[in-house]
Amino acid sequence: MARKPTDTIQLKVRMSEMLRRQMEDAAARNGRSMNAEIVARLGHSIQKDQDAITELAKLLLDSVPDDVRHRMIQLMSQTAMEAAPDAVRLSVGLRLRSDAVGRGRPDTVKPAGSKELTDKVYDQRKDERKAGGKS
Repeated sequence: MARKPTDTIQLKVRMSEMLRRQMEDAAARNGRSMNAEIVARLGHSIQKDQDAITELAKLLLDSVPDDVRHRMIQLMSQTAMEAAPDAVRLSVGLRLRSDAVGRGRPDTVKPAGSKELTDKVYDQRKDERKAGGKS
């Protein structure tokens, strides 16, 4: 039987004694168990990678001419609609993470052809980045 993404699993890991001691010290400083420290650090590392990918995607999208960007967003929206199960397509609307990789802030995006909404979201995020705010 396949595991669910929410299942907790055990994993045996090999590491040097020096690294184990460093993890033990860090866990004590942070008031966590060794397991909790390792899980927190792995989660932080994954999030950091995702944030870097998001920033690269934003930089790339900013460098694309407007007409090409609009078409890309339209095609991504259309592809998501086609890939969505019938029940999702029939629901109020398709919820997409419109900032490419996403940061946990889903925006409602209409199916292909919703140029006004996607432009508004894109321009809002671009303004936030220019102002130095996190999007």
